[in-house]
Amino acid sequence: MKNLIAYFSCTNTTKELAEQLASLTEGDIYKIKPVQEYTNEDLNWENTNSRSSIECEDRSIRPEIVKDLENID
Repeated sequence: MKNLIAYFSCTNTTKELAEQLASLTEGDIYKIKPVQEYTNEDLNWENTNSRSSIECEDRSIRPEIVKDLENID
């Protein structure tokens, strides 16, 4: 069985950890991408009106993601 390391990272912090896990497990790696990319302004957690702050506060709000993973098998 092959492992799939799927990760979501706007600042590439999570990417580094995902790459380490993929290397350790000899797994495939896949970046989950939002349809609308995040800007620096979107990621400003000090601004309560920023996109990331709003999404974090309301768990029913999640970004639409690009569905380009052809075969998860």
